[in-house]
Amino acid sequence: MLSHNYSYRDILQNSLKVAWTERQVLDGRDFDYSKRFLPNRLSGVDDVRCLDDREKLKLNQIMGNAYCHIFAYVEEYIIPQALEAAQKDIYGDETRLRTLLRFAEDESKHQELFRRSTALFEKGFGVRCSLIPAAKRWPRWCSASPACAATF
Repeated sequence: MLSHNYSYRDILQNSLKVAWTERQVLDGRDFDYSKRFLPNRLSGVDDVRCLDDREKLKLNQIMGNAYCHIFAYVEEYIIPQALEAAQKDIYGDETRLRTLLRFAEDESKHQELFRRSTALFEKGFGVRCSLIPAAKRWPRWCSASPACAATF
C-alpha cells in the first residue's frame, strides 16, 4: 500500500512557496522546432523505420502536442473532483479546504498552460493538427461515468 508523510498543512505551505502564474511560464517563449519535444524512449519514433530523421522529428513534435491535449483533458476532470472534495469541508477543516482549493487553482493554471501550448504549437508548427470531433465531450462524459472516474 502506498503511504506518505505529507499533511494538508505541508502541501498548502509548499504550494504557497512555489506560487506561479501562466504569464511567468510562457510569455515571450516559443518552441524550438529544430528539437524533439519528447524523449526518444517515450515517443518511440526511432523505431518507425519508414520515416527519415526529419519526419521522425515532426512525428515526435506531433506526439508532444498530443500529450498537451491529453493532459488538458485530464485536468478538466481533476478540477471538479477537487472542488467536490473541498465542498465537504466548507465548515470543517479549513486547512484541508484551502489546500484543495489551491490544488484546483493550480490545476486550472495547468489547463491554461496546455491551451496556450497547443495554440503556440499550432501557430509555429506549420500544419494544423486536429482532434477527433467527440474529444471535447469526453471530460463531461467521464465525470458522469463511475467506470471512467475509477480509472483516474
